[in-house]
Amino acid sequence: SAKIDSDSYGRVVQLKSVAGQAHMLVPQRSIHVRNSRVGSGALHVTDTGYILALSVQQREQKRRRTLTTMEAFHNTTGKLAGTWSLPRDVDWLSLAGGNGYLLFLGLRQDPWGFEIWRFPLPSQLQR
Repeated sequence: SAKIDSDSYGRVVQLKSVAGQAHMLVPQRSIHVRNSRVGSGALHVTDTGYILALSVQQREQKRRRTLTTMEAFHNTTGKLAGTWSLPRDVDWLSLAGGNGYLLFLGLRQDPWGFEIWRFPLPSQLQR
C-alpha cells in the first residue's frame, strides 16, 4: 500500500518502497501543494481514499488558541474536496479514523489536559 507524508516544503506526497530495500521510501508523486508544513500525525487517509490534513493557522499575539481546519484532498487528483473548522477552544494535534468516524487528539489549555474527540466522517467523504 502507498504511504502518504508531507515534506518540508508543505507538499503532500505519495511514497513508495525502493526495490530490494523494503524499509527505504522515496517520493513517488506530489499529491497536493500546501502553504505550510503538515505536522507529525496530522495526515490521514480515509477508508474511501481521501487524504485528510490538519491545517493550523499561526497564533495571533492577542489570541491564546490556534485556528485549525481539516482539509480533505482527492487522492488521485489532489483537488481540495472540502474544509471543516474544528472547535477553537482546543489546540488540535493529530487525527486518525476508520469505520465512518474521525478521531482528533487535542490539548485544552484551561483546564489543561489532553482530549480525544470523535466526529462522524463528513458525508462528502463517504463515497
